[in-house]
Amino acid sequence: ARYGPEVGARAAPSPYGGTAHPPGAVEAALEEYAGFVEAEWLTEAAAIERTAASLAAGEILALWASGGAEYGPRALGRRSIVADPRNAAAVDRLNRLVKKREPFRPFAPSVLVEHAGEWFEGVPPSGSPYMSFALPCKRRDAIPAVCHVDGSARLQTVGGEADPRWRALIAAFFALTGVPLVLNTSFNTRPAEPIVEGPANALAAFLHVASEASGGEAVSGGEAASGAGGSAQGGAEEGAEEESAEEGGIDRLLLLLGDGRAALVR
Repeated sequence: ARYGPEVGARAAPSPYGGTAHPPGAVEAALEEYAGFVEAEWLTEAAAIERTAASLAAGEILALWASGGAEYGPRALGRRSIVADPRNAAAVDRLNRLVKKREPFRPFAPSVLVEHAGEWFEGVPPSGSPYMSFALPCKRRDAIPAVCHVDGSARLQTVGGEADPRWRALIAAFFALTGVPLVLNTSFNTRPAEPIVEGPANALAAFLHVASEASGGEAVSGGEAASGAGGSAQGGAEEGAEEESAEEGGIDRLLLLLGDGRAALVR
């Protein structure tokens, strides 16, 4: 594709123009679902490092970050489900256990903008900050979870316009694996369901997946009517620690509060 010089000259506006939630929303949501989840409180930096290591070990994680939600149809690092792009098995897990959709449906990569050209062909000068371009993969065998059957990927380039916590997570994964990208899909957990909004909605969606995996009963909570299920407390009990990662859909939920704190939920 050809792009005029003026395209690269424009700074991309922030994609996070959606609803922001007030201080205390995460704590209130965790209190609401206290009987069903366990939360470990960490510094933001420690949580990002832990999450990157979990991704590299094959886990699938959901992410909710404070601030305005993504304004548009794509998950861009504040309402995302994240996995290792090297792990082809993640595609089946996500489509079968989380998204409940056809097995051929692809997932997108989010790549550090300065490395995008090393992994994808034809990256425009302005990048692809809104996940707008489907481009050929250069190293398809190395990242099978984010390359479609035709060898293309609809990528998000992650530069200065992105949430710095999102960049930090991808950079931490890059430091561990040598791969400067992650699999990124919208944080919703069944067909036709919109992307999650507030932290209580994120917990409800996380529990819905855990409930279906364990055959649990409906969760009683303020946002459970949106489709969350499950007596998922067993997912937070000691025995869950020893279950295989392949048995569930989402292994952990990371909540980033924006004040230097984070909660890692299971």
